[in-house]
Amino acid sequence: MAKTPVIEVLFPEFGNLAGDNGNAEYLERCLPAARFIRTPSQDEPAFAKEDVDLIVMSNMTETQQERALERLRPHAQRLAELADAGVPMLFTGAAAEVMGESFQTIDGRELAGLGLFAFAHEQNMPKRYLSAFAGSFEPKAGAAAIPIVGFHAQFTQLAGDNSGCYFAKGERGWGINEGTQLDGFVRGGAIWLRDAAGEREVLPLADIRLPGWHNVENYMAALLAVDGLVCDETVRRVAREFAGVEHRIEFVRELHGVRYYNDSIATSPTRTIAGLRAFPHKVVLIAGGYDKHIPFAPLAPEVVEHVKTLILCGATADAIERAVVESEAYETAAERPRILRCKDLREAVDAAYFCAESGDVVTLSPACAAFDCYANFMERGRAYKEMVKKLGE
Repeated sequence: MAKTPVIEVLFPEFGNLAGDNGNAEYLERCLPAARFIRTPSQDEPAFAKEDVDLIVMSNMTETQQERALERLRPHAQRLAELADAGVPMLFTGAAAEVMGESFQTIDGRELAGLGLFAFAHEQNMPKRYLSAFAGSFEPKAGAAAIPIVGFHAQFTQLAGDNSGCYFAKGERGWGINEGTQLDGFVRGGAIWLRDAAGEREVLPLADIRLPGWHNVENYMAALLAVDGLVCDETVRRVAREFAGVEHRIEFVRELHGVRYYNDSIATSPTRTIAGLRAFPHKVVLIAGGYDKHIPFAPLAPEVVEHVKTLILCGATADAIERAVVESEAYETAAERPRILRCKDLREAVDAAYFCAESGDVVTLSPACAAFDCYANFMERGRAYKEMVKKLGE
């Protein structure tokens, strides 16, 4: 039996500027077998907790744009992961502008966007940018172009370079700003390279075994270094086979549906932050260790956003817990992480085993050095792996 497509329409009470909700209604008539989820702004998006096949958010006013941004900000990483996995998203007009890095409001405030694309915009309410648009959309490289006719009616122009990721190429009118005919942005599930011969897809992100966007960035740098020296198929084979190195988000085992990872090399908050962002859902985090007298404040909002249970041990347990519970993110969070204290790593591993549920990830990512109990992070990581391998015996 064919899978029923699931289409989420975000914030329909916002997205009806110029009648744009008609796009979703037209889509529903074209796809009568699909399941449509209309998510009002006060509800958690469905894509945050289940798989969807398409996400739609339509044009809205500038005030509604800010409210939509705040509702989506906690789910920015999930949106990026879905986009990179190839899940289609159709965000139009002001809805699309929240996907950039930043924008400036009419009253001069600078707000951070969701960060999926490298552009910024500035609201200019007294001036409306009007332009007819006629051009084409190429679904994929080498495919037949699809004609597009549209109309720009907005209070902003976008500052950024979409030459490598545009949605449509215009023959009449302007694109993201008056200086280009390239309109929109597309983010897909692969790494592409561009050279004098043109563009080509080299590495589908699904082929990369290592978790985390930072590892995608590492592959980008590696591809530039070896381009022309090895063939693309060799690159893809390495990505499919290479599971990483010891102690760097190293997969240890799966037990009762729970996956255990060893990230013992994370001896600072910045490394732990990168490790937390590597996983698409909240994790069970084991942290704490030797006190290097560095601040844990930058780690606190990441723990609130990415951790369901925080298990602390070692000399820095007090400092990490204090940083988390005294943070603004913790005070304002709708869902706070559970915090457990353990006397040592063995007790922490046992606690993780008893509190984790099927589908969870448990990761040792201490944000601290190991010298309070171990000679170095390698010894700590190997001790952790031995403990995890003995669980359930």
